[in-house]
Amino acid sequence: MEFAALVFLTALMGAFSHLWQPLMVFLQIVGMGVTRIEGRHSDEKIVIAKRYILKNYLFSSYMYRGAKMEPCGFLFSWRFLAFTEPAVDRYTTTIYMIGSTNFLESDHEPEVGPQPEGSSRGSLRSYTTAVRVGGTYYAQYQSKKVPTFLIEFKKQMDMVDSIISMAETSERNEFGFNARCLISGPAGSGKSSVARILTERLDGVLCTEFNPSSPGDSLGTLVAAADSDRDTPLIVLFDEWDHVVEACRNGPLPENKKHLRQTYDWGSLLKFLDDTAYVNNTIFLFTTNRPDEWMQEDERAAAFRRGRIDAVFHLDGADIATDVHDARFSVKKGR
Repeated sequence: MEFAALVFLTALMGAFSHLWQPLMVFLQIVGMGVTRIEGRHSDEKIVIAKRYILKNYLFSSYMYRGAKMEPCGFLFSWRFLAFTEPAVDRYTTTIYMIGSTNFLESDHEPEVGPQPEGSSRGSLRSYTTAVRVGGTYYAQYQSKKVPTFLIEFKKQMDMVDSIISMAETSERNEFGFNARCLISGPAGSGKSSVARILTERLDGVLCTEFNPSSPGDSLGTLVAAADSDRDTPLIVLFDEWDHVVEACRNGPLPENKKHLRQTYDWGSLLKFLDDTAYVNNTIFLFTTNRPDEWMQEDERAAAFRRGRIDAVFHLDGADIATDVHDARFSVKKGR
């Protein structure tokens, strides 16, 4: 009996998901106010609303539709009724809600500590990441929405502006929306955060798990899974790229009988870097803690020369990681 009731409720809510407009019109006619919350996926109000609704609902017909797996459907609780409209333009999320929306007001926002010098006010956002799934030697990638709290420093924002400008210039010159940039600096200087800021700015897809030296992993598999285009470009981050360079330089890497490595020796590494120039709607970011002198020693210079790396950016010794930590966990006076 309970199982039959559950099946009936699920079917009923599934039907409501396709009849949401008439239902909302009816509720407005009978005097129930409907709040419309609309914005980009990364907008703070959208992120907060989704977090609140998904945390407090009792029943739902929530599902995921489309290539980008956008959520849609009804969510019910004793305090609210909400419906998330499927996004048709990959940019806009619309949430219709009956019930209190006080959680969106400014006095309900979480307190943060002192603002780090030279940064913009941090905010809760989200971005899409391509996560590696599958077996050890058989790489597949799946898109996933990830919430994040970003604090953007001016030097990082200037760097992101330059990278986007390079990719746009390449596109105007009919070479495709593509750039390959190296970011150097000490640990904690904010190198990896540049990739998240860039992804959020472009509304793109970020991958931090791709390794061309892993057996069975390939750039073609990642590009196909990300399904990137000009509106949602792919950003590939190679953290500690010098480790891959040194492994191939001292190679060849051990052979795997079942699955090939895309980069396994010095020649295959250079070919991989050459091939990255022809991947449209993709930006490649490489990071390293090594100094410029190390990159130019011996044959290493071939991997970092112009034509394989389009631009080199430097972040100074400022410990951005510590600044962000202090901003997150410092307690305001009088609290």
